[in-house]
Amino acid sequence: MKNPNINRYIEIFLFVILVCLIAVFANLLISDKHVHSYDEWTLEVNPTCTSEGLRKRYCFCGAVQTCAVAASGHDYITVEGLPATCTESGHMPYVQCSRCEYSTFVEIMPLGHSYGEWFLSKAATCAEFGEEKRVCARDESHFEVRATGKTPHTMSDWTVKKAASCTQDGTEVRTCSVCLTEETKAIPMTGHLPSGWIIEEEATCTQDGTEYRQCANCLKCLEKRTVQATGHSFGQWFQSVAPSCVSFGEEKRICAHDATHVESRVIEKSEHIPSQWLTDNEPSCEVEGLRHIECLTCKTRLEEQILPVFGHSFETLYDSEKHYSLCTRCNLVKDSSAHIWGDNQCKVCNYDAGGIKGLEWLLDGNYYTLTGLGNVNIGEITVPETHNGKMVTAVGAYAFNNFDGTSIIIPDSIERIEKGALSGCNVLKSLIIPFIGCDSHDKTNLGFLFGGEDNSTVPRSLKEVQLTGVTYIADSAFKDCKFITQIILPDTVEVIGEESFYGCIELESIELPESLKIINDTAFWNCQSLKQLIIPAGVQQIGVCALFVGNDTIEITFINKEGWSVYDGDKKVADVISENIADELKKYALNTWKRTDKR
Repeated sequence: MKNPNINRYIEIFLFVILVCLIAVFANLLISDKHVHSYDEWTLEVNPTCTSEGLRKRYCFCGAVQTCAVAASGHDYITVEGLPATCTESGHMPYVQCSRCEYSTFVEIMPLGHSYGEWFLSKAATCAEFGEEKRVCARDESHFEVRATGKTPHTMSDWTVKKAASCTQDGTEVRTCSVCLTEETKAIPMTGHLPSGWIIEEEATCTQDGTEYRQCANCLKCLEKRTVQATGHSFGQWFQSVAPSCVSFGEEKRICAHDATHVESRVIEKSEHIPSQWLTDNEPSCEVEGLRHIECLTCKTRLEEQILPVFGHSFETLYDSEKHYSLCTRCNLVKDSSAHIWGDNQCKVCNYDAGGIKGLEWLLDGNYYTLTGLGNVNIGEITVPETHNGKMVTAVGAYAFNNFDGTSIIIPDSIERIEKGALSGCNVLKSLIIPFIGCDSHDKTNLGFLFGGEDNSTVPRSLKEVQLTGVTYIADSAFKDCKFITQIILPDTVEVIGEESFYGCIELESIELPESLKIINDTAFWNCQSLKQLIIPAGVQQIGVCALFVGNDTIEITFINKEGWSVYDGDKKVADVISENIADELKKYALNTWKRTDKR
């Protein structure tokens, strides 16, 4: 079934189309018959600078034709800018239209004042106000002014015009140095100043005295009073004549106020005054003694007493060789016999000869050799000079093998040290030995003691070495001991061999003994850390490059600068200028130095 509304819409649409066709056709018929004839244009709406105008013309048939009139545009006038001032506004440069109100005018507001710092334009005094001014930085004609206060008077010190007395005020004045204004003030009267009491007449033991006090300023007497008699003031009784068992004595006392006033009294005879026991004969272990008491005054013998014999009092004693019984009263000795040793301790009296127990020993005739540490495990070891009453004269090979302590002391009694005696002492820090090498005649290097042919076996831990009994430091004795920092030489050393301390780059301290006579070639070559070396007065010869080649910073001091000459072989090259000996030493470092002055 069709919708009836659709049919109605179709009918309306077709009607509209028909009406439009009729109108178009009618217009075509009319235009073909009439041509418009318009009159002059009439201005209906005037154009402005920015908007169009409108004009019209009419046909007699009533038709109207319109046309737009173009806008005229602005007629610009340029106006220069006017700067603003502190108090009046200005404007930017702008343009405006002569026909309309169009304008690009921009106002610049007044800038306001920009005052600077206040400055003093008129100084104030104590009589007149001063003046400060500040000026506008934009216009110097604009300024502000303010008053400053008057200054204080510049017064002089107070000067006494009239001095005050005990009974009248005084005055003092001061004056302003600017305006001469004067100020005055009163000085109060001082009043009397009483002195201390002054003795007019001294009181005695038996008579009154007088005293007064006066004003210290005007000397007027202010007060007087009586001083009562002091009366006697006797001191302690003292013995003027001593009594005895045969006569009276006397004692006195004296007045402290007047020594002429004395009292005395009698001291009765005394009893015998017994002495302490006085010994006539001392008793002994086997003989009686005698003692007595007597009167200290008349020496009368008052009592006697026999002293019985003491009898012996024996005490067991010992020394390093024997044990014995000693009477503590008469020093009688009996039962003396030699020690019976066991590990350096007597099995009979327990006398301990010292040393470290547990070390291993080898007895060769009457002398001991230390052969090993045994069960000893301590940080520091001192080899004893004796063991079981006999001298210790040697240290065997590997005696300290793998010792993990830090210090070893070998005494001067040691005459021989076998190779490698200190082998494996890898934490050793300090070593005291009588010589370097097998014995004092076998001149070899420090490494021998640690089992090597050179010093490469010396442990890095070893920092300090002290020699105690040598006259000669062997050639290369400490050569390339790079880690030793201190070496102590005995006062017996006379010769330092070639390269003795060569390459000891960390050596910081060594003191040359006064006994030293010769320092051989390159003895201290490349001792980089050594800062000072003092050459004793007894040194007679210094070898080639002995002192400071490889260490130009070392300070070398000669105790005796006189008499030195330098040689090339046996040929004398020059005499050393003692005043410039440090420079001369560097100049002639490659020569041998000898002293011809033997003083």
